[in-house]
Amino acid sequence: MPQPPRTAELAHHLVDLSLDDAARIRALARAIPDGGAVSRRTAALVHGFHLFGHREQSERIPLQCTIPRGAERVRRPGVQSFTSTLRGDVVDLDGLPVTSIERTVLDIARYCTPDVAIAMLDLSLRRGLWDREALLERVEEVRGDRGVGKARYLIQAADPGAESPGESACRLRLLDAGFDRPQTQILVPRGRGRHFRLDVGWEDLLLAVEYDGVEPHAGGEAYARDTRRRAWLSDQGWTVLVAHKGHVFGTSTELQNAVGEILGVAPRTRRRLW
Repeated sequence: MPQPPRTAELAHHLVDLSLDDAARIRALARAIPDGGAVSRRTAALVHGFHLFGHREQSERIPLQCTIPRGAERVRRPGVQSFTSTLRGDVVDLDGLPVTSIERTVLDIARYCTPDVAIAMLDLSLRRGLWDREALLERVEEVRGDRGVGKARYLIQAADPGAESPGESACRLRLLDAGFDRPQTQILVPRGRGRHFRLDVGWEDLLLAVEYDGVEPHAGGEAYARDTRRRAWLSDQGWTVLVAHKGHVFGTSTELQNAVGEILGVAPRTRRRLW
């Protein structure tokens, strides 16, 4: 196969942020040498996962690719090029060389910030795209490499019940604090075949945490509905804590402290990476 073109036009497509992601990814694929692949967060995008950290919603994420050891790396602004052994982990998706979903999930777990990683792990597990035990076996194959401990922890923490990145991150905060693994999507019957559903919590303790992001329910009918719902749950003996974005993604320990006080357990303090 001929070497990929190294033209000024190709270089322009790689760095032109006015182009959409699909056009830039195709330009990247043309620049990757044989045996390499679109990888990490760019591969996740090709597989259908739009991953954003809480500070990245308005930013363009650099394109990422992995090159076989010994091959020439792609050196262009806006491109992050890594070297690794791909070991048959490359698949063809609509003509693009992309790391397989299993390899992509493993790379995301190893190299991305925990909030980004747990969001993809939860959603991809929900879609049935990988097996927990099989992926943990792959982690052990690269024991000692960078990010392996983090990947092992996040793969074990993944839960298909999470319905949003915020819920995923909220649950991870609780796990990071050292609390027992909470349940997701707890159903509370309310008669006539109806039920309320709680994001995450401990059903046996009648304690739940709901992630409401940047106070999306403040004011109007939604606020009144949530107030009535939580009052009813309180009458049934439930304690429902509401977590906003600052509780989950910021430096605040208010959520962990509130849960720990109810559980009678001092939350574990960990160095925050996200």
